[in-house]
Amino acid sequence: MRLSGPDGLNIIPGTTLIYVGDVNSVKIVDTQTDSVVKTIAIGGTSGNRADEGCYDPDHKIFMINSPEESPPFATFIDTTSQKIIATLLFTDPGSGPTGTPRARSRSLRLRSRQRELSSPTTTVRRPIRTAKSM
Repeated sequence: MRLSGPDGLNIIPGTTLIYVGDVNSVKIVDTQTDSVVKTIAIGGTSGNRADEGCYDPDHKIFMINSPEESPPFATFIDTTSQKIIATLLFTDPGSGPTGTPRARSRSLRLRSRQRELSSPTTTVRRPIRTAKSM
């Protein structure tokens, strides 16, 4: 089943902006003007929407998953510059219904040079490609 359209709203505290997952992109909406002020292409070819976003207020980083892509991936966006700073590919065999990797996140914590994605049952830790090394 193909899903398209906005999914998940993440309010960025201290701003008038909301980050919204959409088909292969993140839309940034300004609540003062009720308009999309920027669309950030995050890649992918499935035609499915990115979802399960979260925000790290300490580092001002928004993360969103693209769980229906092959392989699934997460995208990290610096909310100050509104630019992609990293992408994390989930290439290990997963526990989804077809054995495919699953990318679901409920919180985002950053540690030194490693990103940690956490869900209620799983933590995935691995170095990620940064925009400078891509």
